[in-house]
Amino acid sequence: MPRFYDCTAADWLQGKPGNPVESRKRMAKEKENGAKRLHRASYSRDKMKGGYVIRVEGPNASRFAGRSVPVTRKDNSESTEELDSLLWSGTDQDTHHPVALYSFKPKPKDEEVEDLPF
Repeated sequence: MPRFYDCTAADWLQGKPGNPVESRKRMAKEKENGAKRLHRASYSRDKMKGGYVIRVEGPNASRFAGRSVPVTRKDNSESTEELDSLLWSGTDQDTHHPVALYSFKPKPKDEEVEDLPF
């Protein structure tokens, strides 16, 4: 990272990376908005057995068995799922990022739904 005296006056005024004041503002905004996650979990179809599995992409993707993680849906909403066991880990063919597939524990069904009269 460049030191603050490695940039020109024009860079300083425009807030380029060499400006330490802008760097502090940027870090403060990241703290307000929440730090960016290193891993991303999403639902994926299980083509072998049918149903769904959870796909985790990130640097330590294969280390989340037994944890509850936020899972992102296609509409960018999130839900929390508890990962059960690691099914597969490797690298993505397109992005070359580490990827892991997990089975997840089903959520309990509501008792009210089973007791509805016909």
